[in-house]
This record gives sequence, structure tokens and C-alpha cells, in this order.
Amino acid sequence: MEQVTVALTHGIHLDGGQLIEKASLRQIDGSDGQFLEDILRDRAPIYHISISLLERLASFENVQDTKRKRQLLRNMSIGDRVALMLHTRSMTLGDTMQCIICCDLCKKNMSIDLSVNTLLLQASLLSKKYKDEVYCLDVEGYAVKIMPLTGLDQDMLAAKSTSLEKENLEQSLAKSCIKQSIPPLPDVIPENMLYAVESKLSEIDPLSDIVLEVHCPSCGHAFSAPFWPEEFILQDVGIFNQQLEQEVHWLAFHYHWSEKEILALPIKKRRRYIELINATLAGENI
Repeated sequence: MEQVTVALTHGIHLDGGQLIEKASLRQIDGSDGQFLEDILRDRAPIYHISISLLERLASFENVQDTKRKRQLLRNMSIGDRVALMLHTRSMTLGDTMQCIICCDLCKKNMSIDLSVNTLLLQASLLSKKYKDEVYCLDVEGYAVKIMPLTGLDQDMLAAKSTSLEKENLEQSLAKSCIKQSIPPLPDVIPENMLYAVESKLSEIDPLSDIVLEVHCPSCGHAFSAPFWPEEFILQDVGIFNQQLEQEVHWLAFHYHWSEKEILALPIKKRRRYIELINATLAGENI
């Protein structure tokens, strides 16, 4: 099964100054989809599903313990985690991601092709100068040090999301990534500081908040659309629907393979066999 080694833009900073800068990844197979079914039943947040999947797919040098691996993934910057998911998608289904976006003016859907490699390259060029653990920002008379958001920060924000209004969530998000401030932060962070922190985070960790600039071919309207790669990738590989069951049934019915044999196949290979079956049934020459 195909494997790649991925360089982490920020890496994972450990106690004692150690920095984990690389992760190895393997392709997704059917058993990974089955593993995630229980998590889906519990209505886990998208980032939890990504972390659970990457626990199975990713490996770090000298880290064998599953609990330790999960801890590392939760301490990883959101952008580095998204990069691992994008690499996984590229290995599993190829470079091109076909997205459907609804125009926010005429409400018509349009199809947009995104390249995994282009997204990764653009993010790498934007963030290549950001290799430190913390980053300095002077704004509104405050000297602050900020860090990219992680899965741990998302856990904290998710716990508050049901009880806080949007404005308070924005305050909590900013305070999560600000690790030091001189003078100390006020109880309510000024609007200009919120914007400056958000802009700095976009520079430091661009894959954590991808925004597409879109031009509608139907009405000509130009607008910005957020793109959530983890949710898209999980949908793309069939995690959120009955596609896996249907594919296993179709291959078992025609090839008489066992469920275990089918689930061991990489997704790309499994779907290629399905294409061959469908082409044969349609009378095409293959």
C-alpha cells in the first residue's frame, strides 16, 4: 500500500525543545471506513473524525503508543493536520477535488476543481517563514505572542460553542492563540486587535482557514466562499454515507471476494474494480 512522508510546516513542539517535523502516511482502505462508523454514530465533530482517522494512517518516528500519537495529533496545528488530510486524499483519490459551490447571489450551483498540490504549495509559500513556536504581533498598544490553533483549542471552543454567542466565541478564539500579552489583555479585546490576530493566524497557518475567491459563471457575481477541507475529504471518500456498504456488496456479488479482502483494498483500486464491473455490464470493451 502506498505511503508518503510529509514535512510538517510548524511541526509539533515537545517538552525539552524537541520538534517533530515529519509524519508518514498510508492510504485509506475500507477497514478505516468501518472503524469510523461508531464515531459517526456519536455525532463527533469533524476534526475529531480527522484525528481518529489520522491515528490509523499516520506514524511518527519513535512513537508507537496509540495514546501518545493521539496526543501529538491534538497538539498539531490545524494547518498541519489539514495538510495530512490533503496528502491522504491525494494518495487515495488523486490530486483533483471537484467541489460544488452555491453562488450567494443567484443561488445556482457551480462546479470548481481544486488541486491538492496547488493548495499545499500555496500554503507552503505563505507560511515558509513561520517556523517558530510563537509569533510576535504589535497592535493597539499591546505586544502579544500568538501560536497557531490546535485540536486542543478546538476542544475548548467546542465546549463553549453551545453557551456563547458568536462575538464571545471570537473573543475566546483570540484569547486561545494569544499566549502572552504586554500589558495584560483587557476583558474584551478591541475589534482591531481581533482582526489583526485573525490576519496573523491566516499568514502563519493558511490551511487552517481556506477561503476561495469565486466568480459565478451564471450571474457574474464575485464572492468569497469558505472551504472546509476535512469535511470535504471525509465526504469524498464516502465516510458519511452508505457508499462503503454498497461497494462491498457490489464487489462481493460479482467477484465473490470476502468482506475482509475487499476492505483491505485501497479506495482507488476498489473503485477501479467497480468501474470495470459496470463497464462490462454496460457492454463496453475494456
